[in-house]
Amino acid sequence: MTDHKVWDQILANRDEARLQMRLASMDAKNAFAKLDARIEAFAHKAGRKLENLGDDVEEETKATLAKMQSELKAVRAKIKKAAKS
Repeated sequence: MTDHKVWDQILANRDEARLQMRLASMDAKNAFAKLDARIEAFAHKAGRKLENLGDDVEEETKATLAKMQSELKAVRAKIKKAAKS
């Protein structure tokens, strides 16, 4: 999966999680708030530096996107668990 597709997937999953927040536990809401802030900060930073990306930054970007995607999946699992309760 290309970095662009991973980023699009992260944003789509974040939007879906936002819609489900009313069903979420406080733990899930807190986890989402922290992750959402990181996603916004990353998007802002990447937007400013997009023209200057080099290979080392590209690897860091891939690692950051993978970590965000993993954390977002964990938040969504917490939301689903809270919705079943």
